[in-house]
Amino acid sequence: MTRRVERRGGVYKLLSRRSSKKFEPFYVGESDDLLEDLLNHLKSGESNKCVRDTLRTKDCMFRFAYVESEQQRKGAERFLFDYYKGLCNDGKPDAEPVEINVA
Repeated sequence: MTRRVERRGGVYKLLSRRSSKKFEPFYVGESDDLLEDLLNHLKSGESNKCVRDTLRTKDCMFRFAYVESEQQRKGAERFLFDYYKGLCNDGKPDAEPVEINVA
């Protein structure tokens, strides 16, 4: 899962396979180091119980886009948070949404 992720800034989605066999997001985030965030989510000490349980029990994947600007990353994270419903995120990101392609 970590082969193509670089230590660069960006936004990401954690997705899990649902009963429909389709992958759907269960968490969105932004980071100045995508690889570090991914590795932290995969550790047994993941603090978010919803993320931890989903990663342990479901077939999951990590989708990301590199975004260098911190302001753009935070806005894109907010857009993803607003776009997807029922996420494991602990709270709404504090930024103005910046629309991005969610494909």
